Amino acid sequence: MTDFHPLRSANDRGSKNWEQLNKIAEKRAKEASPATMPSLDHATMSDYGQVYEPSDDTYLLIDGIQSDLTENQSIAKSARTILELGSGNGVPITFCSKLVPSALAIATDINPNALAFTKKTAMENNVTKLETIQCDLATPLLESCKQRIDIIIFNPPYVPTPDEEVSGNGIEVSWAGGERGRLVVDRAIPQIAHLLSENGVCYMITVDDNEPEEISKMFDALGIKMFPLVRRRAYNEYLSVQKLVRKKQTKP
Repeated sequence: MTDFHPLRSANDRGSKNWEQLNKIAEKRAKEASPATMPSLDHATMSDYGQVYEPSDDTYLLIDGIQSDLTENQSIAKSARTILELGSGNGVPITFCSKLVPSALAIATDINPNALAFTKKTAMENNVTKLETIQCDLATPLLESCKQRIDIIIFNPPYVPTPDEEVSGNGIEVSWAGGERGRLVVDRAIPQIAHLLSENGVCYMITVDDNEPEEISKMFDALGIKMFPLVRRRAYNEYLSVQKLVRKKQTKP
């Protein structure tokens, strides 16, 4: 979800190395072919009062997924499981499932309306290997799926808000991120590191207010390398798709 707030100053944007990675990601985004959105013909205006409507972050996320899986086809060929944390409208997991049709797709969301909508999106686009779980992040999967998820997708609630707004199971949980937009992200970090398979990849949306370089250091401590994959300005913020892999795969 894009929001209107001042762009971060040059002094707040991270190290020179991180800024260079951001520039590479911006260039990659400009060169990437736009992804084709899955059909949402089943949607009504009333649905978007209950489920997150596709926005700039959705479009950038599927652009990044398409660009990376096209370039690294070995991932698409070997992936057996796809997991989206907080599937919302179901667009990213449906899109990814079309690229990797042999994989089992698992969508989680705390909002039951989002899961119902995700199922409809998948069905409309002929994605049949989809399971849904109503839960917080991927908590029920931690015991059974340790290092077994090959592709993880995460468009978290990243908008900085008062912490008390991060509660409930309605549409507000799709965007309210607490202080620095990090309340949910920080809880997801150890789960992603726990679930990601040896050769797996995770695609995660951030904005600069989330201080992604700091997030990358938190992942690094857990054996995960994170770097900007594609990056684009949307209104008064910069959106990035961060790519995460286990440390042995470090090439951006």
